Amino acid sequence: RVSLSTGETTPERATGTVVSLDKTNGNAVIAIDNTRNQRVFRSWSQLHYGKKNARGDMHAVKQRARPFDLVAAKPFRYEAGTKLMVIKDGAMVDATVKHYGGEECGNRHRLLLTGTGEEENIDLNEVNHAMQRFDTVRALAKVKQTYLEHVIKEGSYVEDAITGKRLQIEKQLLNISMATGDEALKMSNEEVQKFDPADLVWKATTDLHTGDRVRLANPLYSPEDGVTYPKYTMGTIGFFNSDKAPMMITNTRKNPKLMCERVVNGKKCGGLDGKSYPCNSCRTFYQDVKERLFDDPAQRSPFSYPVFLDYNDNASGSDDQKRKNKFLLAHELEKATPMSGVHVDEWNGCAFNDGDVIAIEDGLVKNKKTGKTTPLAFGYEPLKLSTLPNARTASTVEISKPNQASRFGGQGGCAMSEEPLVSVDGEFTYEIIIKKYKGHESEGLECGVCDIPPEKVDLSYDYAASTRGCYISDDAGSLACNGRLMYTSEDDMVWKDTQPSNLKNGDVITVTVKANGALEIHYNGKWQVRWDKAQIDVTKPLYAVVGMRAPCVSVALRKKVHDLTKIKLPNARAITLKGVEGKAGEVIDLTKCGRPRFPAALQNVRAISDIHSLYPLIVKPWPARAQGRKGAQPILIRAGPGTGKTWCVMQLLYFLAKGSDKMKMGVRLHHIF
Repeated sequence: RVSLSTGETTPERATGTVVSLDKTNGNAVIAIDNTRNQRVFRSWSQLHYGKKNARGDMHAVKQRARPFDLVAAKPFRYEAGTKLMVIKDGAMVDATVKHYGGEECGNRHRLLLTGTGEEENIDLNEVNHAMQRFDTVRALAKVKQTYLEHVIKEGSYVEDAITGKRLQIEKQLLNISMATGDEALKMSNEEVQKFDPADLVWKATTDLHTGDRVRLANPLYSPEDGVTYPKYTMGTIGFFNSDKAPMMITNTRKNPKLMCERVVNGKKCGGLDGKSYPCNSCRTFYQDVKERLFDDPAQRSPFSYPVFLDYNDNASGSDDQKRKNKFLLAHELEKATPMSGVHVDEWNGCAFNDGDVIAIEDGLVKNKKTGKTTPLAFGYEPLKLSTLPNARTASTVEISKPNQASRFGGQGGCAMSEEPLVSVDGEFTYEIIIKKYKGHESEGLECGVCDIPPEKVDLSYDYAASTRGCYISDDAGSLACNGRLMYTSEDDMVWKDTQPSNLKNGDVITVTVKANGALEIHYNGKWQVRWDKAQIDVTKPLYAVVGMRAPCVSVALRKKVHDLTKIKLPNARAITLKGVEGKAGEVIDLTKCGRPRFPAALQNVRAISDIHSLYPLIVKPWPARAQGRKGAQPILIRAGPGTGKTWCVMQLLYFLAKGSDKMKMGVRLHHIF
């Protein structure tokens, strides 16, 4: 019996029985649980492996016999008459064992399904059945419902330990963050040794090093239900001398040397080159284990690892059981790792993804599928352009809308804002939306600021970069101040990812004057360049300036408003997100990514930010349970004392009970209870 995985950090995708070995390559040929029906097998195989040959027939499932690809699975052997609860077609039903098919059939049992009176062959695995502890499934459901109602009633309020007030627990949400990825929660070997085994994740792996905590499974027969359960012996990779120093095994197993490489009495154990004498502790250890470990040919395998096992010295048993130092193969061991990494994609992702439909009401954005909500980050307000003839290139540019300028002739033209930019935290920012680029000319957008007001400025010339009082990113993506270039081509101080001539319709350019007078450019939210040589006087009123060199034909200007009470944003029932990358911290501009467009933006957050967003992912049933797929996600809440861990657990219990109470009776939390 084996479980199939696709790597060390992924859950087990299925369980099955090894029916043969491919002699050409050593791959195991595996019969996946409950896939005797061709339609079911094809559905499972396409979903997880997609193995098809040219004719469209399904291949047998073959898997390399590696520790993290094939994991030993629990065998089940039930006697006739045993009462079970079995997941069948998504519902839990009563069943009685008629007979066991034998070892050649793996875990296959002939079951009598109580509800229908039919008999059926079913492969039993860890996630599709359980021993019947109640009279019937209906009796279990009744007890479960009573318990859920009790949790909802008693857990709806919690008492504040400081003020003594009773608070509604549903509204007292604490922020949590997910530790994602294999390296999200780093621990030293010393820290891992302190954890209870139940709070660790145990993996079969060949990546074993001295000091790693491991466990060895020893079969243990349970006469109560006739099932063989593993009993684990904890251990540590490596041999340790009487001073508890780890020792290195040098040379070969036939002529080994054990050395700790410490400096003892002024001498390094083993010498500088590793060829000298070991210290007394290492020499004594070697003499004690030499005959048992190193003289036995079976212990000389280069693929085995030295392991110190934590046997209880006071336990009864033979001397061989009490011996703590052994050589063991990697497949006999499981390595302890912190409960870190997220193997369920939805848990590791963001709250808003491409194709999601959102609703907006009173400044709150709600994902209509998941129910996740987040406030709008800011809104947009049109930045009006000056209509004065001298504040634009009147011969080539017209103000087609209050915040939109269009070039109707010539090769260029300029326009500027009607009012000065407003400082926010010492910075002046506005955005330019490219409305139309047409043609194949090699120039493009100019953008920046001007410290001369519209009634006094002269923008009659069609190059903004040549205008007095202007600080401009020119059509080559370089800096021009008062008509003079500030950098040479050798300085490489131009836009990082694109050029003004390569912009396209819908692109957004953000222009920012920093508090120290530097000019900064962003392209579609990505930083491009910062020019400290601009040295703009931020004590003067600053006006937005744009230049439209061919092929730039039309642009619109807008400004961000963080205080949404200052602008009137409508509510929206349904907006479909398009072009969303699904990254945490990503700013989703609804004027660009919304269908229909909406004059605001939100910041994408992780799917899990509090207990309320955690529990729906826990109660969500996982697919392919009949085939033995494991979709449960271990959860470890870590925080300092007095930070709300108990509160979080109480909230989680309450939401699980409430969420389960709303689910259909047939699927209600069967994967949790």
